[in-house]
Amino acid sequence: MKKYILIFSLLILPLFAHAETTVSQTIDRIQIQGHASGGTYYYFYNATGWGAASCPNSVYAYMKSDDPGAKEMLQLGIEAKKIGAKVKFHGDCAGSAYVRVNYMYFE
Repeated sequence: MKKYILIFSLLILPLFAHAETTVSQTIDRIQIQGHASGGTYYYFYNATGWGAASCPNSVYAYMKSDDPGAKEMLQLGIEAKKIGAKVKFHGDCAGSAYVRVNYMYFE
């Protein structure tokens, strides 16, 4: 059993190794973009950047509309923008200017 747990851990750990947590920032702008491929993306922009360690120049935190929890995160982002609350994102760097979001929360 320990052998299986070790193998499972070694296979799963790399999936989380590149995950980033941003610094706490306000949302400057929310963008919704439909792509020709049929997908819709939600973008949260901060002019000073989200401050993720592996992608320090990332100014966009984003998710695809059919990602789990995307609509709820969009609603949370809209509310945070309305009241000027700071949020943090957790996700993966997707190019120098982007963090693909897995979850977000108020700070």
